[in-house]
Amino acid sequence: MQVRVDINKLNSGKVQIAVFRFPQSTGFVLDYPSPKEAREVLLALGIDPGQVDRTLQVLMEIGPKEPLHFPAQEISDDVLHAHGFRV
Repeated sequence: MQVRVDINKLNSGKVQIAVFRFPQSTGFVLDYPSPKEAREVLLALGIDPGQVDRTLQVLMEIGPKEPLHFPAQEISDDVLHAHGFRV
């Protein structure tokens, strides 16, 4: 399915990943204790490793609650569900 993946740093230091289904704006959000754990999930979703690393670097440089967006892409329901995303 076509989805958009956003990533956000929280005040607590946790990293939040949100997955939004197109064309609806409904989404599902999960929190991860560290950027390293969030990186593993993003890679498992099939997002380009270079793009993941660049985005995480920027995320650590900006303030909390400033979401960054990955380009829309196809991710199967099975892959999303395997990582806890029920979109």
